[in-house]
Amino acid sequence: MSPRGFDALLSVFGGDRVQHQTTTSLFALALRRTRESAGASLSALARKAGYHPSTLSKIENGQRDASRDLAEDLDTALKAQGALLKVWHAARSTTDTDVSLIWVLIPTSEGVSPMALSRRDLVAAILAAAGGAAMAAPPSALATTTNPSPETILGMRRLLEEFWRLGRITDPATLIPSLTGQISTIGTFAPNATGSVRTDLFGLGARFAEYLAYMFEEIDDRSAARYWIDRGEQMARAAADVEMAAYMWVRRSRVLASDRSTAEAIAAAQRARSASVGPSLRTVSLLREAEGLAQRGEDTRAHRALDAAAEFHIVADPAEGTWCSRTVPGVVEVVRARVLVDLGRPGDAAEVLDGQLPMIPATSRRQRMRYGLLLALARSREGEHEEAIRLTRVALDEGMGVRSAEARALAVELRESLAWSDASGARALRRDLAALPG
Repeated sequence: MSPRGFDALLSVFGGDRVQHQTTTSLFALALRRTRESAGASLSALARKAGYHPSTLSKIENGQRDASRDLAEDLDTALKAQGALLKVWHAARSTTDTDVSLIWVLIPTSEGVSPMALSRRDLVAAILAAAGGAAMAAPPSALATTTNPSPETILGMRRLLEEFWRLGRITDPATLIPSLTGQISTIGTFAPNATGSVRTDLFGLGARFAEYLAYMFEEIDDRSAARYWIDRGEQMARAAADVEMAAYMWVRRSRVLASDRSTAEAIAAAQRARSASVGPSLRTVSLLREAEGLAQRGEDTRAHRALDAAAEFHIVADPAEGTWCSRTVPGVVEVVRARVLVDLGRPGDAAEVLDGQLPMIPATSRRQRMRYGLLLALARSREGEHEEAIRLTRVALDEGMGVRSAEARALAVELRESLAWSDASGARALRRDLAALPG
């Protein structure tokens, strides 16, 4: 495709919205791929699952939706270990009346090619690319000598926003190949780009790398998370993006905390404030510091950090960008609840979370699971085991198919808190928490 034709294709970002009718559902694609990988014919699967072959054919062709029971039966018949059921939940969560096309830049052996996808198709493509060879093409084989058009850069920015949205409702592992692919795409442009375009590309690459590090962190691959944090900081410095480079220390602090390196985690959070950064970044770095201090039992210092974070949060201007959670309105308060739990005040933590949890939108499934489990832990440590069990079940249902390293850590704490409980359902819950995907 000629550069002129390529630019014209990408100009959809500046023009009218293009409507697209999805013909293949996310679940249909996943079912077909899983069945074929298992070497099962449609009729053989139908016999094993107890359904008529025509029913399964219509589902695979996107002509009929699958019920939850049917999805569960197929998952069992194919020995998919819950994977198909997760996709079924993801498909329901990503149904969207906004079906405008999103242009994705895919690196290939011939160069960089655009692909037009609806939001729902984007999820399907990400799943389909989970083992994707196309994403693994080395940047050196895709070198380009021209600056990408402004529309191309705008398209990649909008794609990153779409990844942020999808990251709230789906398994991080499904996003990792495509995030890596987008960084590879940026890598084909950046070395030979000039002027402000080069700066924009490095800045955008840093943001993709930061989010990729977060996704690796959530699947508990801390080595990969550290690698992309380092890469992201390098790109941020190349773009003279002081705040992004500083934010990478907040991201390091989270990884260090997962490694139980509490003192280093606190120091990393403090280092994020050593540069000339704005109130939003100061807020999030102080929140990370407060969590680390609470883990060491430093009550006074932890609350001082929380109070300072609250003051900066009030004056932070969203128009200048925010580093705090976009989907947790009371981010300072929910972190306060985590601090209170660690400082041995679960009752106070539960009171805070009772007011904050309903404010987190249903579309933010990872956050609702995370803080729902934290509320359950607080109730459990208060001795309210039956309520803790109920809250845990709600949180796990809301987070179905969405992995989270922090949620798994909370599950461990909940199992320990309920270890000797004889409350109804405690034994089954302990078993389910132990089986939480890692």
